[in-house]
Parts: sequence; structure tokens; C-alpha cells
Amino acid sequence: GRIVRSGTPHNLWENPGSSWIANFLGLGNILSGSWMSEGKVDTKIGILNIRKCTHEHQPGDKINILIRPDIETGSTEQNIKGIVEDIQFTRKGFKVLLASGMHFYMSSSPSHGEIIKVNFPSEGVICLD
Repeated sequence: GRIVRSGTPHNLWENPGSSWIANFLGLGNILSGSWMSEGKVDTKIGILNIRKCTHEHQPGDKINILIRPDIETGSTEQNIKGIVEDIQFTRKGFKVLLASGMHFYMSSSPSHGEIIKVNFPSEGVICLD
């Protein structure tokens, strides 16, 4: 084996650096997209804004992004609509799986098959590799 990333738990949470690490640590939803410009990424769920990216990208570059699953309310800067496919009760509330494969933690349970909108701020979207 080899060490692919080191740091404190807080540093790895804030900046996993790659989709492999984010997936390995279970940090959230990983999507592929195309870098547009000025922190905008075109994904299968629409155009998302990224506030902070330490990588150099050119328009058209393929990148991966992380969307934190535990950001539900507070900001309406961005949102994702989806159909509820599964609901699990957890200590954090309800883990809601959407038909797209993305999951989010919510404080109240939606209904199975319901179309929901999950709001999140741009800080909840992290540029990976």
C-alpha cells in the first residue's frame, strides 16, 4: 500500500483532495462535471457553484465534485430536486436516498416517491480532482 493523503481528520474533512479519498471516507455525493468558468461546474443535475477550488482548471476540463449530504437547510443558493427512493432513520435524522443515487440527511422524513428539493450553500460543494 501507499499513503495517498495525510492530515488531521478536520483537514481531510475540509479538503479530501481527490474523489478516491472522499469516497473511501464516505464524505458525501461525488459527481463528475465539466468546468465552465469562475467556479461553475456543469453536472448531470445542473450547473453548480463552487466557492473554493485550489486546482487550476480550464473551461471544458472534466472534474469531480463532492456535495456534502448533511446540508439541508439554511441557504437556498443552490438546490437539487429528486425523487425519494429510500428512507433510513439514523441518529442524524433521516438518510434520504434519491433515485439519482445521491443521499442527504434531513431532519424530517419525506414520503417514498415524493419529489423533494434539497437546498445547500456553495460551501457544501467541494472541488476534488
